[in-house]
Amino acid sequence: MFTDGGAVDNLPVDVARANGADIVIASYLDTGQTSVTRPGSFLSTTGNTISIMVAANEMHSIEDADVLIRSDLKGINGTMYNESATIAPKGMEGATKKAALLERFSVSDADWADYVKQRDSRRKTVVPNPQFVAVTGDVPAANAEITHVLTPEVVNKPVDTKLLDRTMTRWVGNGSLNAAGYSIVERDGIPGLAVTAYPKSYGPPFLNVGINIDGADTEDVLFGMAGRVTFTNLGGYRAEWRINAYFGSSYGLTSEYYKPFTAHTRFFYSPSAYLTSTRFDFYNEGSRTSQYQIRQNGFGFAGGYTWARGAELRVGQDEYWYSVAKRIDFDNLSIPAQLESVSSLRFNYLGADNAVLPFSGVNAYFNLARHETTSGNDAFTLAEARVAMYHPVRTKGAVFITAAGGTSFGAPPEVTDLQGFPLGGPFRLGSYGKNELLGNQYWLFQGGYERKLLSFNPLIGEGLYAVAFMEGGKVYENLNPIDSNVSEAWDGSFAVVARTALGVAYIGGAVGDNDHRKWWFGLGRVF
Repeated sequence: MFTDGGAVDNLPVDVARANGADIVIASYLDTGQTSVTRPGSFLSTTGNTISIMVAANEMHSIEDADVLIRSDLKGINGTMYNESATIAPKGMEGATKKAALLERFSVSDADWADYVKQRDSRRKTVVPNPQFVAVTGDVPAANAEITHVLTPEVVNKPVDTKLLDRTMTRWVGNGSLNAAGYSIVERDGIPGLAVTAYPKSYGPPFLNVGINIDGADTEDVLFGMAGRVTFTNLGGYRAEWRINAYFGSSYGLTSEYYKPFTAHTRFFYSPSAYLTSTRFDFYNEGSRTSQYQIRQNGFGFAGGYTWARGAELRVGQDEYWYSVAKRIDFDNLSIPAQLESVSSLRFNYLGADNAVLPFSGVNAYFNLARHETTSGNDAFTLAEARVAMYHPVRTKGAVFITAAGGTSFGAPPEVTDLQGFPLGGPFRLGSYGKNELLGNQYWLFQGGYERKLLSFNPLIGEGLYAVAFMEGGKVYENLNPIDSNVSEAWDGSFAVVARTALGVAYIGGAVGDNDHRKWWFGLGRVF
């Protein structure tokens, strides 16, 4: 692992000499006098210490250099990542001032061409086909998996750097490795591919935390916090145990264990347990009319198959206690605790390039759930599907279209109750209040354009985006008692979305039919 050497040797003249240099030409970035702020916090004190250390070792190296090129970078600081067009000419100006001195070290074009020819003759231009794969790392199970995957792909075959780069990126993206790299090595004169896997030093377990702000109703903003603890390779390679906790307007504790049957198979099983209490509000023309708390406490078991690129098929069975308690009530809806038995079939495909605001690719989702007869309800079946497609337009824009729909196969909304299909709220008919449309069947279409406006300093986040889209939808047999005559809706929405270090932040609004209009905002972290 490598990091910037600023605090130790910011102008490494001594390193050049140790490597055999007879004459050292040093390029010094002169940012002016070292500024030291008044000590007041741990961060400012640390910054002062680093600045003093860097300045001290630079002065020592300047004294040891044979030729010094000084580039005037006053007013430039380490956060100006996007100012290369301004910064680069500063170096040319500094070298020009020392042109007469540098001329002493130049050679003729003929001598230079001869040197380049000799140098190129020593370079290896043919990469040998690897005859073996050797993996080093601190996780034996990961080493075995990497060897198992790469051996048929690279042994006795030409090296495919795109394949290797993609494979390394995927292993790191899985979360258990900090980095992975490869190189060609020789053992007893036999070429091979050496892979180094660097595990993360701070886990497992890994902890993710986030703050959630839901401003779908600007007169009743909801706040919450969420956290996830993840254990990896627990009970076997690629096994994962997740524990989620969240509290605020909704709260709960969920746990799921994912375990492949063997280290190399894509078949898996997954037990789970959960205790949740979720807030569910009804709105009419932007005003809240009812508020309920839905409680689900139970456990489940699923099994299925995963594909290499973001696709999963699972079949599951859940047994849980389900109840609805009124908090602010219009129609006196209340469901006592009753045991639910649900069999499900789910397919999920994530083929887009980003989980938050994709610019290319396709996402698809399908879920079929059979709710068996309980003491309080008849049996019913719910099916829901969604497809979203994204296509880039030039370098900073993309168009997208989504289609979604669901059905209860004729079961009335009195049977499906709050487990039906809701529409309303940001990015789901945003001119309507949350769950203003709720029925036993629905469809929703969206189409629009998204564009990147600017890039953030990486310490702040990724960038700022604008999103504009039209959407139309309909629910059948609307359960909302006040808005029961409204079932079909259309609107246009505009939002500004920022990918920040704290999560995805957005603010926007929508104007629709039936004199509906709303603005909303929010902040949430995806993990």
